[in-house]
Amino acid sequence: MKASSLRLLILILSAVLIVALTFAIRLSDKTSDPPSQMQSTPESSSSTQTSSIPVSSVPASSIPASSTPPTSVPVTSVPPTTLAGEYIGSLYTREFLESLPSKSTGYGVGKSVDSKNRPTYAISLNKQYEKYDAHFICPDDGKVYLTYNVTYEHEGLVQKTLNILKEKNVQCVIFIDKSFAKNYPHMVQQILADGHILANHCTTHPDLPTLSIDKIVDQIMDIHNYVKDIYNYEMKFFRPPSGYFSEQVWAIAQSLGYRSYNWSFTYKDWDTNDQPDHAATLKKMTDALHSGAIYQLHAISSTNAAIVGDFIDATRNAGFEFALLP
Repeated sequence: MKASSLRLLILILSAVLIVALTFAIRLSDKTSDPPSQMQSTPESSSSTQTSSIPVSSVPASSIPASSTPPTSVPVTSVPPTTLAGEYIGSLYTREFLESLPSKSTGYGVGKSVDSKNRPTYAISLNKQYEKYDAHFICPDDGKVYLTYNVTYEHEGLVQKTLNILKEKNVQCVIFIDKSFAKNYPHMVQQILADGHILANHCTTHPDLPTLSIDKIVDQIMDIHNYVKDIYNYEMKFFRPPSGYFSEQVWAIAQSLGYRSYNWSFTYKDWDTNDQPDHAATLKKMTDALHSGAIYQLHAISSTNAAIVGDFIDATRNAGFEFALLP
């Protein structure tokens, strides 16, 4: 083959090889590029990375404590107005309690009664405060509920009253303060042994609505914890001293786990130096009988100790049954 022909053949082969290599490179580049919709910007990449962090890896300290109610209280049971802030007890936050009326309100049943001799003011207050589990009269159930307030012994009258109640087979609710719990352990033990309910009448005897939220809590919980520790008994009923209340007091007591009771009958029996006539008092008590009645008496009253047996008999003869507060 002539030299010129050989050179021509080499040139042709070289050109074919170059074209083939160029085509192969272009094909390779085209198949390696990702589709445009799969490409991401730095912002979207960062967002995707953050959302993939497991919840468990977020430090607990980064979650505000106020955003989570106590675990013992189902969220569904907490009013919407109380779902934020520091909880006082198990139901309500400090913010919610501070929003409630706190003016001290004295309580008297009044003289107005319905056709069944049930005090209408007590019925009205029941409806007003039932959302806080606060009661002034019990349901129209044919029963009478006897309660005593006891803060100290006087001339053996508390012991005498307990003996009469046992003799008559009547159980009642006895509201005590801390001084009674500390100073009369034998009577506290007898109260429990005889089947009575021991109830909370505060640590001392203040006008609760005049106190701060924290001091109200202390008044209720100090005696609560003392009785629980010393007598292994957890009180569940509460009555504010002298019956003075506010909406805030009822809400605090409920949030601390208490059901509150005032009364639908009482009279001035607490002044040991000015005790009323026995016969007149017995008539007053029996004339006021009504279904669902909550009688508030004081065990330091010599009049009460003298007539309670007769009152029990008269109440039963009138067709009523004595029962413990529900």
